[in-house]
Amino acid sequence: FEQAAESKEAPVNDPGANKERVRSATIDEQKFILPESAFLILQATEEFQHFMAGIPNVVPDIAPILLECLKLFNSRTSQLILGAGATKSAGLKNITTKHLALASQSLSFITALIPYIREFIRRHCPSTPVMGEFDKVKRLYQEHQSGIHEKLVDIMSSRASVHVTSMKKTDWEAESNTDTTSSYMEVLAKETGTLHRVLSKHLPDSTVTMIMGPVFASYKDQWT
Repeated sequence: FEQAAESKEAPVNDPGANKERVRSATIDEQKFILPESAFLILQATEEFQHFMAGIPNVVPDIAPILLECLKLFNSRTSQLILGAGATKSAGLKNITTKHLALASQSLSFITALIPYIREFIRRHCPSTPVMGEFDKVKRLYQEHQSGIHEKLVDIMSSRASVHVTSMKKTDWEAESNTDTTSSYMEVLAKETGTLHRVLSKHLPDSTVTMIMGPVFASYKDQWT
């Protein structure tokens, strides 16, 4: 928890934000960059666990509440990011690739944390009836994260579709007399480079590959 607490990103409106070094939280050697929301759910989880460790006989009553807290974080993240609710509640103009990447990172962090929370509760109260519910919540987080990755692929597939339309309108005889790169391809290359740069900054290499693979497969299908 201490490692994770130190990894909180500096607020965007903090004049000294760019001077602060972002340190990642680490679980099982996997590193995570935590946005403010993930840091807050981490603090809440820690408080629940302190309470249960201090008064073990309340574990059966507190564990379901902790589960509901984890479910709420998952559902609200979905509403704000995939559902674009943050464009109204937080005044964002749009949901960017960075927002999607950080949401994915938050979900991945909690997913990695859930088995440890479950084990903590098992040690303090083995007979707690909600133990199996933690596995269900973990699956909800994983499905949500997959949905975010699919959203990123869909966005780039849509961009490629726009550029394919531009290609179809190209006067190839006129193009053959120039040495410049076609504008639609130049823009698509820049957009793809931006996507990869943002994902690489906030997500592990394995996840970046998992997203970029389908993106390029979509390109291949559309351009062919």
